[in-house]
Amino acid sequence: MTRWHHAAVLFCVGLMLVLTTGACGSGSTTTTPTGTTTTPTDPLALFSGTYCLAGFSGRAGAPDEGSTSWGDIVSDGAGMVVGGMTSNNENGVISGPNPIVPPNLPYAVNPGGYLELTLAFLPFLWGGISSTGAVAAVMQLSQNPGIFILGKKSGSYTNASLNGAYFLCAFMYDQGALEDRTRWGTATFDGAGGGNTNVSSNNQGVIGGPVGAALNYNVAADGTVTGDLLGFALTGAILDGGELIVLGGATAAGVPILMLLVQSGAGLSNASLTGTYHVTAIEAENAPPPDTWLSFITTFAADGAGTFTVGAFTSNSDGSLTTFPPVGSTLDYAVAGNGLLNVNVGEMFGGVSPSGRYAIFAGGAGAGDDPQFFFLFK
Repeated sequence: MTRWHHAAVLFCVGLMLVLTTGACGSGSTTTTPTGTTTTPTDPLALFSGTYCLAGFSGRAGAPDEGSTSWGDIVSDGAGMVVGGMTSNNENGVISGPNPIVPPNLPYAVNPGGYLELTLAFLPFLWGGISSTGAVAAVMQLSQNPGIFILGKKSGSYTNASLNGAYFLCAFMYDQGALEDRTRWGTATFDGAGGGNTNVSSNNQGVIGGPVGAALNYNVAADGTVTGDLLGFALTGAILDGGELIVLGGATAAGVPILMLLVQSGAGLSNASLTGTYHVTAIEAENAPPPDTWLSFITTFAADGAGTFTVGAFTSNSDGSLTTFPPVGSTLDYAVAGNGLLNVNVGEMFGGVSPSGRYAIFAGGAGAGDDPQFFFLFK
């Protein structure tokens, strides 16, 4: 199978945070680590308000360690992250919520529309932000590989806001079994706090499923979601009118897990994926511990006819940072009418949201394949 030895990142929980904004609006055009993009007219204001966050990082060692983070952060829209509270799950040990430290973290929008947050005058996190500022995903530029997803909270929600079919992808690490794991499949919400999941699995290269299970959930007025999915207590938020759900945990006993869901639709096709997408991903090498953990950011140019062309990418492989120019690599994709996404002819599966703004996929779906998890947005 095609292995992604590229990387994208993560963030170590209640400490600091950095993100990068994607192309949007009008302004100057510049080449950045992930390609040529346009600086927004008012880039600092793009990242403004309260954002939910959920992230996963992995550390190679004896034994390997996995960690997730979840919570909220607040940006003033003028160059400063001014607060927030986050919690952690490190190999099943829960801590927090704790305030972001330090309480004020500067961010800057670099030429090309990329935003970085600095610590002690050095860039710390780097990634992409959607054209509306609704979603961002970043990688840590040092320390452990991992990815971190942020979604802007807006609107008013109830349990009825989560109603219908979604595609689900998740990445986790079970230290007890020494296994990196991915999940992909569907979740159906009944609009009243219940529903079910039906997912397949990759447990360190061993493929299983699909397996069905019940779920439960609660949606607060600000969009905060709490619930039990795949047997784990998770928390996060419903975003962008319900097209995207970001979840992290386990918030109680359980392994570290990052989960994304995108809403199913109707009448979708390969043409639903068109244009340039920010991509954030994480992979664990399927080998005896210690694993090689990889995270990366890049861009995919979707031609609307079934081909992604990969842009320049920046990777973090067990703390080693590398930036590569584009080399013309491609992936095949196929989108079914309901949004089901099939990548590289059965190598990975996920879904595309009704608007085409978001896509997720995970795998690998073949015996011996590395566990991999991808998030695309624009």
